[in-house]
Amino acid sequence: MRFRSFFEWKEKIKRGEIDVYYVTYLKELGFKIKEGEKPFIYVDVYVNGFWKRNVPAYKIEQTSKISKRRTDIRLLDINNENLCISLYVINKSAKKSRDTKQKSYDSKIFKTTNYSKTRETLLYQLKKEVIYKMVSEGRLQVIGYHKQFENYLILYKYKEYSFHIPTNFVPKDITYLGEIESLISSESNIKTIKFSEAKLLLKTYLNK
Repeated sequence: MRFRSFFEWKEKIKRGEIDVYYVTYLKELGFKIKEGEKPFIYVDVYVNGFWKRNVPAYKIEQTSKISKRRTDIRLLDINNENLCISLYVINKSAKKSRDTKQKSYDSKIFKTTNYSKTRETLLYQLKKEVIYKMVSEGRLQVIGYHKQFENYLILYKYKEYSFHIPTNFVPKDITYLGEIESLISSESNIKTIKFSEAKLLLKTYLNK
């Protein structure tokens, strides 16, 4: 048995013309070879100008379903502390995406650059929306604003938790807190939760 390509092999399976599968296609379908099973048959496939000899093929009866790993995500209580911790987790992850974006750009890996840029933007947008809602509900207090080079950053705080949001417009009624060269983060000083739990909590809070 021989095929001019793996695509031809797959198409013949789909049409019901043959009932032997190659391993990669079995994985696509969610199956794995049972332990101890030997190939039902070996076939030849033409790949990149050459015949690939003795490619193992299996019957579906020689396989078992791949069990999907279940990941339980806790929905934490929506209180000020959990919201603030979640904001720290999201902010930290956004910073990692920002750093990855720059490294990928420098290395000319533009696909990763674009992915990291999109992820960074979405996480910072989530952070901003949550902070604005918390302020509107009296959960966070506006302390004032800092100047960092040519940028303005509004400082928000709840107990020991503090956050900056960049802004192009500074309201006249908030306090100027001076210039800062870099942001000092207290993320390492607080307890943390999983990224998936933090994201779920914040989206639930926003009713998204």
